Amino acid sequence: MAQRTYDAPLSDVYGEAAITLSSTVPGYINVNPGYRGVKVYCASDWKMLLTPRIQSVLYYTAATEAYADYTSEAIDKSTTTHVPLDKMLADDILYVGCHTPFLGLWFDVGTSNKNAVTATLDVEYWKDATPDAWADVSGDSDGTDSGGATLAQDGVYVWTLPTDWIQTQIDGKTMYWIRFKPSTTLSDTIDVQQIRAVHPYTNYEWMEGGMVESFNYDAEEVGGLQFLSVAGTPTLHVNWLRYAG
Repeated sequence: MAQRTYDAPLSDVYGEAAITLSSTVPGYINVNPGYRGVKVYCASDWKMLLTPRIQSVLYYTAATEAYADYTSEAIDKSTTTHVPLDKMLADDILYVGCHTPFLGLWFDVGTSNKNAVTATLDVEYWKDATPDAWADVSGDSDGTDSGGATLAQDGVYVWTLPTDWIQTQIDGKTMYWIRFKPSTTLSDTIDVQQIRAVHPYTNYEWMEGGMVESFNYDAEEVGGLQFLSVAGTPTLHVNWLRYAG
């Protein structure tokens, strides 16, 4: 039987809406800010990974050569905040950084204010080379594309994990960075409500169905859960735990 690991009195719990799992398409959910424990139940066998926490989201405006920090807006799980990519130019850049490498990014662009302009994303990582330089990712697939328009729907942008990806410094922050640039100017209003990192590997932990799994996590390094069903489309129930003190 799963052992609960509450290490202090609970001060709050938060229940997510029930999540329908797939055996082929991973699901993603960000942790609740301020919480550091989770309790999960699924009636059928399922699989899980803990995704890296996004440490920094920076928007670089080429015209002013200035950075704007949208980290909180990207990971706070709020529908009232967002990362604005309004009229993003081909010279403007969105940087996303983590302490560890990651295999992709899941974008929640909400129900309105999506990109409608035909455009692709140029996605690059910092490559260990002579000299070190930005390089295109390979094997990439844009799940946010709809009819040739990137960031037109919720989806995950994934790539082949680079073996020569190293940390670099952007705006004084050293980490593993990915940067995005559009091929042309995007729509007037684009609201990215959430961004989630994808685990760098696919060796999921197998979780037995019918069991309540409860555990704590390092809220400074864990950004969320990534999950699959073993078979079928069972329902996953997730409850976040906040501790006193």
